[in-house]
Amino acid sequence: MSQELVYPLTGEVVAFDDPAGCVRLLGEIRELEQKLKGLKADLTLALEQEFSRQGRKTIEVNGTKAELRGGSGIVWDIEILSELRELGLPEERMDALITAEVTYKVNANVAKQIASANPAYADVVERAKNLVPKAAYVSLST
Repeated sequence: MSQELVYPLTGEVVAFDDPAGCVRLLGEIRELEQKLKGLKADLTLALEQEFSRQGRKTIEVNGTKAELRGGSGIVWDIEILSELRELGLPEERMDALITAEVTYKVNANVAKQIASANPAYADVVERAKNLVPKAAYVSLST
């Protein structure tokens, strides 16, 4: 890994062993990122309006294809769908229509307490943990 970074917008070189320069440049990049996100949202809205005007989901401009994607998603109301049972829909079809999705979350504080209470519990708790790498993020505040 290089020991310095060249900021492509200005050509400025910042050494990685210069915390002040790194913090300053990171702040500038985040500010620019927010401005770019705003511009991206404005351009997307303008294109959505153009797609709507043309009555299309795909347009081609100067050899570049632009396709409208996303939009809205569906959130189903399970209670309303359960009315299908009352109307006579067989349970087999209800089971095919609606499936349960179960997720589990471990309370790390409770796991620590359990592990500290008993060496055998500690062994199980320790074996159950898997460290997953996460992207690093540096928080800046003024």
